[in-house]
Amino acid sequence: MSTTKKSKISIFKIIIATVLILYALSIAFVIGWGFLTSLKCTMDFSDKRNYFGLPNLTDWPTLTTKEVAKDALLFGNYAYIWKNFTYTVEANSYYSKSGVIEVGAYDTNIISLLFNSFIFAGVGCFLQALCQMTMGYMCAKYKFKMSSIIYTTIVVMMSLPIVGSQPAEIALLKDLGLYNSYLCMIIHKFCFGGIHFLLFYAFFSNMSNGYTEAAEIDGASQLRIYLHIIIPLSMKMVGTIFLLLFINAWNDYQTPLVYYPSFPTFAYGVFRMSTVTGGTVNTQGTPQRFAGCMILALPALVIFVCFKNILMGSLTTGGLKE
Repeated sequence: MSTTKKSKISIFKIIIATVLILYALSIAFVIGWGFLTSLKCTMDFSDKRNYFGLPNLTDWPTLTTKEVAKDALLFGNYAYIWKNFTYTVEANSYYSKSGVIEVGAYDTNIISLLFNSFIFAGVGCFLQALCQMTMGYMCAKYKFKMSSIIYTTIVVMMSLPIVGSQPAEIALLKDLGLYNSYLCMIIHKFCFGGIHFLLFYAFFSNMSNGYTEAAEIDGASQLRIYLHIIIPLSMKMVGTIFLLLFINAWNDYQTPLVYYPSFPTFAYGVFRMSTVTGGTVNTQGTPQRFAGCMILALPALVIFVCFKNILMGSLTTGGLKE
């Protein structure tokens, strides 16, 4: 005789599930409304005040305005952004130990902005994840006094409200000749601290030493163990951390504005598009601005959809027989 167990659903679980559902619906609403707005023409959104309805294709006085609305529905705003999103990067000058550095103005376009974004968010975040993984592995597996000092220092820096270091950092970059350059984008990402270091530290602390011990018996060097054993076993963890860093950096416009103003990213371009009301930014209509925001969100969304099964899989390691 089979018996079924009834699971008790507590009020706390119901409240948590309700909050998460409402949060997910709010995000889906914002994305859906932004995408729907990007398919409207400026006259439909601004003049007719069609803020939440579907794109209007019938109620137009002339055939020309009807064709404009139809073109917007067929991703015309996206094509307009891709072809006409241009503005002038202003000239920049600053002092360093070698004297005054002059950087001239130039016209940028969406291709240049996307290239800067992939250098800043793609290459930079990959190096940052690799740096944090390496430091987490060394502090977790090589037990010596310096590893304890590094771990304690990172925890203390995360706990104390350390402020006021940015001016000194910018002055140091200027004196070293690294400020406002692609090299600054790369070096700026060589940061091994933060919460992701702690995640890697915990991950490697729980990893069995049997992997490395077996390789050492076979005569493998420490570098070969790291490259051929540790990194392959950590790919899911690295991919998850890289995705989090990539999304954060891809949407970051403040860091490029402060550290490399002559190399703006696409996130900064969208920020400028949403705040500047005149000048050379050729995207002043609200639907066009929403189209630019949708283009900005597309790479992170594509990466997550393509790799969600890998990144959301199990982060545990197996293969050892005790």
